[in-house]
Amino acid sequence: MLFASSWYTSVFNSQIKALENINLFSDIVYKKDTLVKKIKVLPVVVSQPNNTKVFNLFQAANKFTEFYADSNKVVIERFMTKLKELKLGKKRKVRIAFIGDSMIEGDMISQTLRQLLQQQFGGDGVGFVPIMSNVAGMRTSATLKFANWNQEDFKTKKNRYPLNISGYTFTAKGNAWCELQDHCINNKDVRLNKYLLTGKGAFCNVTLEGGKMVNINASQSFNKILLDSSKSVGIKCFMSNPSLPVYGISCESDNGIIIDNYSFRGSGGLELGKLNTDLLQNIQQEHPYDLIILQYGVNLLNNANEDNFIWYYKPMMRSIEQVKNSFQGADILMLSSADKAFRYKGKYETAKGMFGLISMQQKIAYETGIAFYNLYESMGGEGSMTRWVQSNPPLAYKDYTHPNSLGDEIIGKGLFEAFMFEFQKVTSIKTK
Repeated sequence: MLFASSWYTSVFNSQIKALENINLFSDIVYKKDTLVKKIKVLPVVVSQPNNTKVFNLFQAANKFTEFYADSNKVVIERFMTKLKELKLGKKRKVRIAFIGDSMIEGDMISQTLRQLLQQQFGGDGVGFVPIMSNVAGMRTSATLKFANWNQEDFKTKKNRYPLNISGYTFTAKGNAWCELQDHCINNKDVRLNKYLLTGKGAFCNVTLEGGKMVNINASQSFNKILLDSSKSVGIKCFMSNPSLPVYGISCESDNGIIIDNYSFRGSGGLELGKLNTDLLQNIQQEHPYDLIILQYGVNLLNNANEDNFIWYYKPMMRSIEQVKNSFQGADILMLSSADKAFRYKGKYETAKGMFGLISMQQKIAYETGIAFYNLYESMGGEGSMTRWVQSNPPLAYKDYTHPNSLGDEIIGKGLFEAFMFEFQKVTSIKTK
């Protein structure tokens, strides 16, 4: 039946909805496009008090924009000024939270950006790593081993403790342990600080490998406890108290760039608006961020024919306002959706709703006054996911949604290029 359905849809370009996504031959039949179509750019109208501004979809690849700012002005200027201070030799940390969905899972994309920024501006360490992860094996920036932890997350019906930025919280289940090896060390002589990040809970002890005991007084909604400060790139800790919510371990140098990866598979960013505000504000006090990067989009395109994203506007606006209010002092950068392809009439093409989704994301960025990066255009625009899947070597998986490690590296380098373009505006220092 599958063979017959595949033959029928391939030969007759069937319009029967039940058959339109059936094709056993899709992996062995390649139809070369003779022409890559351009998306028709329509104006998006945004109303403001006493003013109506009309603008087109921002299409520049590998560039940041702020719709309120003149194109010659520095985008995310506060953050760029801090990069300048690092380049001039000031001893300080500049921390980035990279928050997103499965596209950044396992530190994908962010590990390339981290490596390039640390090489350019200094800094060592992988930053935040969750105490446990179901995708730990795919991560190359750190090796994570663990056992005996309970997990609460965005999908748990009722959580006992507030969730971390990542959407996860963990508690010990019996004799729990975690072992972490950091692979993001540029200077072998650097002193690497390993912090345990927790929520508010009962007083307890954490035992490190070798027998050293660290007292944990988790009296605040967010706590950052130093476990070790040495040249060692690894740490192993043991815990048995089930009344302490644990988020993860942060490995970081005293100075330079630190990038924390917070990924949650299946998220569209709407969950951020439901996080505990007091916790987020306490995080900003104890573990302050200079830049928040928000990467979302592909999980909003679950239907091949969906093209109306009005429903997305209000809840995502709430999420952005939550981030702005909680992480005061930090610049915020929204990445548009990456390209995603569905099969239409036997051929994989960019999702019909892609233009509508990116237009809505652009509108949200404009109205909240945050910076915007068109990841879709930076990948190559319309048809880019299909080209990435079919390239040799492939740059994306055959789910036509997720770039592979080669594609992630390209995206990370594109982001770095955008950072350096803005950095050149604030300094005349010749970079490496």
